Amino acid sequence: MPKLAIITSGGEERPLLRAPENSPFTTQRIEMRVPGFARNPYDRFIVALAHIDAAERAVAEGCDAIFLDTFADYGLAEMRCAVPIPVIGAGEAGIITASANGTRDFAIVTVWPQSMNYLYKERLDNVLGGDRCKHVEHALPEAELNKAGTDGFIKKRMERHESSVIDMLAAKVQQVADECGVSTILLGCTCMAPIGPQIQERVTVEVVEGTRNGLEACWATMAAPQGEVNLSPRRGTVPLIVDAWLEHGIIPAWSPDECELCVSLASAEEIAASLV
Repeated sequence: MPKLAIITSGGEERPLLRAPENSPFTTQRIEMRVPGFARNPYDRFIVALAHIDAAERAVAEGCDAIFLDTFADYGLAEMRCAVPIPVIGAGEAGIITASANGTRDFAIVTVWPQSMNYLYKERLDNVLGGDRCKHVEHALPEAELNKAGTDGFIKKRMERHESSVIDMLAAKVQQVADECGVSTILLGCTCMAPIGPQIQERVTVEVVEGTRNGLEACWATMAAPQGEVNLSPRRGTVPLIVDAWLEHGIIPAWSPDECELCVSLASAEEIAASLV
């Protein structure tokens, strides 16, 4: 049975990430060996390395395709040169769907603060239809990140389907759609997937959610013949880099309640000191 590798941050794999009942496919979660927080482009590079490492291990474990369950699509382009199987990113899939393959305008509403905007700019600049995004709305303030790992953190509240959170985000979705004059809103984090259907019920515009669109793309890709890929002759290098880091470096603490935007990476000074 063909197997889809799921690369995602956080705790237990969500039911949404499992293959549908009676599906001809199965799924396998691939844990990241070095989780991290992409607070800036330097950190994003390190987080991407961890994702690429996971992708190469997925191939070694016999997976037939890979799904990145993160809007930032960490390491997506590099993976496609490192593994001989299809790789689908939730961010890419969401943008392509929201823009109807580059033919319509849309906007993004995300729970992450303005400081994370560079991640959205990177995706929009590099994905078909990204130029049709009229606005990225950061619904919560910077202080929200300080709640990571607590019951009051936005991710936990969305997992609990708190009506006040759903109502707030639905109102923001409707407001942004009206102000931007668009009929489609893309949710800007895969952690919003649990409440995507509830937001849709409360608004008059189409709500697109990258996890669901990405998985649909995965099932379709796995069912179709695959084309050629441009593989790097240096593939296999990233796992060696991570092996060295795990042997000599300081690995950040990891809580299963946190996601890819909520884990503080060990400081550059700590890592440098550990390598001396």
